[in-house]
Amino acid sequence: MPFARFARYAVLALPLVLGSQAQAVQITYGTYYDETLLPADCGNPGPAGQCTAWFSRTPADKLLKVTHVSCSYSAGAIPFDLVLSVAATVDIFDLGRQYHLDYPQASKGVSNTQMAFLVGQGRYPFVRIYTQAQTAIRITCTLIGELVTPIP
Repeated sequence: MPFARFARYAVLALPLVLGSQAQAVQITYGTYYDETLLPADCGNPGPAGQCTAWFSRTPADKLLKVTHVSCSYSAGAIPFDLVLSVAATVDIFDLGRQYHLDYPQASKGVSNTQMAFLVGQGRYPFVRIYTQAQTAIRITCTLIGELVTPIP
């Protein structure tokens, strides 16, 4: 009987879990910050052959000093750029701040880039990969940094 009740709730909850907009797992502890994205699959990218992976909004009361970004990707074409950028809102691209990430010149690869890149309060960091052709792209990234109290 308890299993039947559990099964009924599991069947009802499954669509909610599968259809959620959860994109990332964010961890903070003191000033430590990291976030790992679920893989972004861009099966039908735009004309430029690009795929964007969005991180969560940064805290409204802290700056984020990004110290490391690691990405794993696979694409049907060799990428020509991999960029960490910042937006004011989701899908409104680029505040003009970019950091070009290191990456191998291959259709599959891992990027590990050390940096000191400051992201403002309540902003949306994202990573975008550009390929030389319209192709399917899959990317997942981890961002590591430190939360910084703004100077009043």
